[in-house]
Amino acid sequence: MTLSRLDKWIKEEPEPSKYIHIFINGVELTTEFKGRDKKVNYENLLILLKKIYGAYIMPILYMGVYDNECIDSKTRKEQEAYLKYLKGLGYRVRKCVKYHKSNGEIIEKGAEVSMTIDLEQYGHPTCDKYDTAVVFCNELVKYRTILKSIQTTFKKKIKVFSFSQEYENHYQTFMDFIDYVGSPKPMLSPSSRYIHYKKPFEYSHVIGMLNQNTLRNRFNSHLSGEKKKLKTWMFIDYGNIHHSLLDLKKTEPSMRSFSEKDLILKLKNRAERNNELTGVIMYMGTPQTNINITQLQALQRKNEKMKAALEKHGIEVRFRFNENLYKGGMREHGVDLSIGYTIIEKALENSFEKAILISGDADFVPVVTKLHELGKKVEIWAFTKPEHNCALSPFLIYELSKFGDISSSLKSINSLL
Repeated sequence: MTLSRLDKWIKEEPEPSKYIHIFINGVELTTEFKGRDKKVNYENLLILLKKIYGAYIMPILYMGVYDNECIDSKTRKEQEAYLKYLKGLGYRVRKCVKYHKSNGEIIEKGAEVSMTIDLEQYGHPTCDKYDTAVVFCNELVKYRTILKSIQTTFKKKIKVFSFSQEYENHYQTFMDFIDYVGSPKPMLSPSSRYIHYKKPFEYSHVIGMLNQNTLRNRFNSHLSGEKKKLKTWMFIDYGNIHHSLLDLKKTEPSMRSFSEKDLILKLKNRAERNNELTGVIMYMGTPQTNINITQLQALQRKNEKMKAALEKHGIEVRFRFNENLYKGGMREHGVDLSIGYTIIEKALENSFEKAILISGDADFVPVVTKLHELGKKVEIWAFTKPEHNCALSPFLIYELSKFGDISSSLKSINSLL
């Protein structure tokens, strides 16, 4: 007996109030497939996701995308067509930083941080978009602490498909996934040719202005007219300022006696002049405590000593443990993710009106964007010398410029020393 339209409608599964949100790190997924001479077929991926999780899913894809100002018209049209194709399939596409280095290497930044921010915001009680989330990523270790926090704090169910873990523990299942989702060349895939890439503005001009204190003077005059001190939190990326200070000491001998502790305390004191500074958090990558390598043990003791010294001055130091690589030194896991997560966590709790971020890393572009969406002010403080190895990303400057005059949101640490 053929069912009537009404009978079919009655028997269909009702639409849930909350969709299963699927967060896909497209940058890592593309890299995984590229290593196997394949490209991701996102149409097949969506079919697979619906087979596993049902029809009511919200797939969010994090991809490196060139800024339109940086590419030629042909590449721009290809990129726009591909993004339109992905959105037509049903993906929400989050655009992350993508650019070419002078040697032709393609760099993509911010996907991990952007995905972490959405996981947090959509799970937060003020938004509460999902009860169940699925995360597609490469290395689970980067996300483990953050995902555990979301699960316990917001009472959410989170499943993880880690490419590296699946490869190691379920090899055949992983290869079946690669075969099903991968294809030699997916529909409307952008060209892989080398493109003529240009920066979105004259980067050296902005850095020159910062180093000549032009923006600093405008920054101070701006603050002098500000009657109310804003409630402010400061967030410090230790790794970024550590390497920047080392580079500076090589070019400026007068800085060789200047310690990292002195620098951090100076930055804190400077922030207190014009703000109601209510909290300072510094994230530091450090070796695991159970290591047996003398050099790493010494570094771990040094970091513990700095932590104790800074906490006496009201600076909270949070460690993110590194992976110890016996030949390649150490690799940090999730420091940028933890900083981004904490900033947005404090913003959603309305803990501050303004955030000061001590870092120049392009990974924080999505943090700047999200803070502006939440109505928060943000300042970036970063090293601008030595100019040949500047720690301040042009894309971070570019993102700040979209929200107004950068003289009120960008500060050179060199001008403070």
